[in-house]
Amino acid sequence: TAAQEPTATPTPVPTATSTPIPEAGVPALTNIILMPVADAYVRSGEHTDKNFGGALELDVKNDSEPSYVRYAFLKFDMSHIQGEVEGARVLLCPRRVGGATNLINEAVLVPHNTWEEDAINWNVRPSFSDTVLSSWMPTKGKYVEIDATLAAREAMLEDKKLSIGLRAVGIAEPEDAGDVRYHSREA
Repeated sequence: TAAQEPTATPTPVPTATSTPIPEAGVPALTNIILMPVADAYVRSGEHTDKNFGGALELDVKNDSEPSYVRYAFLKFDMSHIQGEVEGARVLLCPRRVGGATNLINEAVLVPHNTWEEDAINWNVRPSFSDTVLSSWMPTKGKYVEIDATLAAREAMLEDKKLSIGLRAVGIAEPEDAGDVRYHSREA
């Protein structure tokens, strides 16, 4: 038998890439990941005075039966960020999505940041503004990315806190399959 010659196996070779060096006096851009400092959902009906701030999920639902409506709230503290915000995104992951085919959720700017996770309920929830940041059809396990850049820039000029509300749009069909649950910070 003849001896076999070893064959060369291609090996990936690292490719040099250049990293831009900021000009003198111009700070380099930095990505900062912020977790919410507070998140909770509120529920109408017989649960109007109950607090869900420690829940593992943020529940969102609209329903023709007023006692089944649920909104979620997230608050971010940006006080340790120096300089201008170039971009801000909020990532949400639905962990449960009802079986309705026409589910649409939206993120809305909340103009007041005085709510507290352990005190918020339906009766003392902050109002939503008219500013819709994003709307989407939720899919279980598929991240939702919300562009909150303009809202974050505005927050940096004020109290450096950003609150966002989540709500369902329209009535899902069938109604009992219209809830969406997102991971909370406690999950």
